[in-house]
Amino acid sequence: MATKQKDIVNLDALIPRDDVETKKPKASKGVIQVTELALGKHFYGLLRKPLFQRETNDWGVDNVVSLVRSFRNGHLIPAVILWSADGSTFVIDGAHRLSVFVAWVNDDYGDGLISQAFFKHQIPKSQRDAAARCRMLIKAEGLEYAELQKLTLLSNRSP
Repeated sequence: MATKQKDIVNLDALIPRDDVETKKPKASKGVIQVTELALGKHFYGLLRKPLFQRETNDWGVDNVVSLVRSFRNGHLIPAVILWSADGSTFVIDGAHRLSVFVAWVNDDYGDGLISQAFFKHQIPKSQRDAAARCRMLIKAEGLEYAELQKLTLLSNRSP
């Protein structure tokens, strides 16, 4: 009997790795604005995963969509633990959660511009399929980040 393969969303490309042990600590702010996770934003450019952190390729499409939905609906999202040192901000705990928000803001669920550069345009079909399914479900639920951003530009927007 054949078993169905779980659609895994590979978000490992979204936060670069670095060696936390060679860095000197620095105080940092306690809140991350989701807008700061966009490619080209200062905060996103500082994010790093410590070398000891596991790869962020363990969540299925349903986990990714569920977290975005929870955020959009104002539900509690568990804390992400960050450590700032020598101009980098290391994700000590919560790399999957933070990667989902990076994916959402940048529309890169493992097949976008950031992932293409990381994987040198060698993205497996299963990864592209999972990303497409993720994007389709996000769109079907009206959760696309770009569409929500457009709403903030309306002068008569509602809550």
